Amino acid sequence: MKKFLFLMLVTFYYVWGDTPVLIVHSYHESYSWTQKQREGFVSVLNSTKDIYPLYSTEYLDTKRRVFDQEYEDEFVHYMRAKYKGYHPKLIYVTDDDAFHFILDNQDKLFPGVRVVFSGVNDLSKKKSINRRTYSGVFEKKEIKPNLRLIKSLFPKEREVFIVGDGSLTAKAIHKELKNDITTVAGLKAQCVNEQQFDVVLEKLRDFKGKTVVLTTIGGFLTRNGNLMPLDEVIHQIHKAGPFVIFSLEDTYIQDGVIGGYVVDGISEGREAGQLALQILAYPGAVLSIFDNNTRKWIFDAEALAAQKITLPKEIREQSTFLNLPETFFDKHHEWFILLLYGLSATVIIGSSLYGWLMYRSRTIIAQRESALSAISKRLNQAQQISHLGNWEWDIQANTIWWSDEIYRIFGLEPQQFRATYEGFLERVHPEDRELIESAVMNTFEHDNGY
Repeated sequence: MKKFLFLMLVTFYYVWGDTPVLIVHSYHESYSWTQKQREGFVSVLNSTKDIYPLYSTEYLDTKRRVFDQEYEDEFVHYMRAKYKGYHPKLIYVTDDDAFHFILDNQDKLFPGVRVVFSGVNDLSKKKSINRRTYSGVFEKKEIKPNLRLIKSLFPKEREVFIVGDGSLTAKAIHKELKNDITTVAGLKAQCVNEQQFDVVLEKLRDFKGKTVVLTTIGGFLTRNGNLMPLDEVIHQIHKAGPFVIFSLEDTYIQDGVIGGYVVDGISEGREAGQLALQILAYPGAVLSIFDNNTRKWIFDAEALAAQKITLPKEIREQSTFLNLPETFFDKHHEWFILLLYGLSATVIIGSSLYGWLMYRSRTIIAQRESALSAISKRLNQAQQISHLGNWEWDIQANTIWWSDEIYRIFGLEPQQFRATYEGFLERVHPEDRELIESAVMNTFEHDNGY
């Protein structure tokens, strides 16, 4: 019973109430890959009603400066001062530099706190880390599917240019890629993994092939030692020659890069977020450490069209496409919406106007019917007083209409009279019938009255 109550208290402490979460990113906050991992991680934690995460975030910013021992010591000093007395329930780290920083300094800063990671390429740590403290997603980029695609699209291609920025992550990636590169028959690789972008650009301009693969390229430096913006790096690579540029990371699919079999940053963050929820719910559990399984085919439709590339059917059917060409509706959707609103307004106004006109016409008809009824009533009264009647004869239809007074003059009821000319003659005195018929015929022949 005591053990059960203890577990309930631990669960309450970790799951319900405010949950301090420390996030340590390797790169700066505006770096797209960092943003995507964070977005995926935070979306998972924020989606549950059982915890109320309070995030504190730090950026090692190792794309801008070298992560050497001096900088590491300075950052440890900074973290000790800033987070004195701070006790996070969980630490989330992204990419290799932050992972190694926490791995080397956790006992000094946050002993015993569980750590979740994503985007880590140093697979050598997979077997050595403490499974009760660390769990997360090792990011294993795969170049083999991209090389096979290159060979399929360009059978005569013999060499591919593989680019890395010389960072710890790039070195780990290139180390893992070596075996994959040799497995694609008839294709060799020129691997350039340098931090100085000018060196890479010079070698790229001398490259005689047509295909380039980007591994990790966010840490290139200028001659002055400044970090180059990622979009400028991609732009310069694109301008270096008539290359078809593939990528191993979704972040780089821009400015003419066609894409490829890439890792997806948001999906990696979500997987780390799911592990974080399990840790918060079961603090003592030993969780899994696994390779990233979020790799997928992603392509830029505009870049494919510019290069006149048609993907194999089996790849096309499982791919995600960015920048798809706009349909006619996409191009003119604002006009369609305005037209829809206009038609809706026209229907509403037209329906209202039609309803009003129908009401108005019914009112006028009712008024006229009432007036005619009154006139007819007064006419009948006048005929009754003067003892005169009126009648009409439709010669073609051979039908006769009599006013009420005519019936009274003849001493008949309407149902007693067959309303035809013959019926009328039956009611005429036999001695007068010949005279009546003669007068009628004279009217027909000479258009005279009678």
